[in-house]
Amino acid sequence: MKKNFYVGALVSLMSIPMVVNAAGVSTVKFEGNTNVNVGDEFTVNMVFDNINGTNNGIVGFGGYINFDNSVLELVSTSQGDTYEVLINRKNNKIIGIDYTLANGIKERTNAYRMTFKAIKEGNSNVTLVNGEVEDTKNSVDFNVESLNIDVNKVVENHVNTNSTVEPTYVENDTVVEDTKVEDIKNAISKFFKRG
Repeated sequence: MKKNFYVGALVSLMSIPMVVNAAGVSTVKFEGNTNVNVGDEFTVNMVFDNINGTNNGIVGFGGYINFDNSVLELVSTSQGDTYEVLINRKNNKIIGIDYTLANGIKERTNAYRMTFKAIKEGNSNVTLVNGEVEDTKNSVDFNVESLNIDVNKVVENHVNTNSTVEPTYVENDTVVEDTKVEDIKNAISKFFKRG
């Protein structure tokens, strides 16, 4: 119940227009594998880095996780190394908050983990749009470093069914030529004709 109150309070606060001067700066980075195959599941981390000039670190953030959903499918999400992050799976809006307002992110931290599945050959950025980052007093200016993911089609091995394989005969671990095999067959045939 207490958690719902704090989430409601955060949503209310984030929707009130405020005129504040940005005091700190940060970078929001998306990190993970940039080259995957169709069918692969892989993790993308949302990391806060290069945090400077904040008042008690980053205590809240929000925005929309953006990616090409015709190429990637968001399979699951999990907490990073910080406070709780909530996601609305209908529109991929995330909200993260330190309920105490005292344990802000002050150094490089993995804030959020996402597991994607590559569903089609193509390319997709994973990024944050319409984002907000806050310390205890001000909005924090931030740069976003997107992750560009190439999804490759898996090439299947094809066997040429029109090719012919010449028979090979082995005699005492030695490959025997076809002409010698014919000689052996003729000799066996002559032997049985004599009897």
